[in-house]
Amino acid sequence: MAYFSGSGKEPVKTGGTWLKVDDVKTSEGFNIVDEIKAGRGKYETQGCASGMIKRKSDGKLFMKTFKPMELEKLSDAYGEDSTKWIGKAFGLVRLTSKKWDKEYLALNVEIDLDEESPF
Repeated sequence: MAYFSGSGKEPVKTGGTWLKVDDVKTSEGFNIVDEIKAGRGKYETQGCASGMIKRKSDGKLFMKTFKPMELEKLSDAYGEDSTKWIGKAFGLVRLTSKKWDKEYLALNVEIDLDEESPF
């Protein structure tokens, strides 16, 4: 399980808009550009955390809420200390849920980051 510095009461840096499904094409690569901070309010009780990410294709900044399963994937790939995730890469893949007929984003850290990768 990842751990986060601070109590989650510090202001979260802004500068990007909140990431939405429509902001991702089929699959795109991103980098974490700031420390992931524990969520506040209802998100704190749900085990979520938020941070700023940068889309690799154009450098656009977004804020993203990471769900517990996504945090676990990042922790498995990059270690439990979230301060060491800054600069790390991950991919987001746009998928459609057959059950709910709704699009969602799936996080992928097991990617090959060579020049030909969409991530």
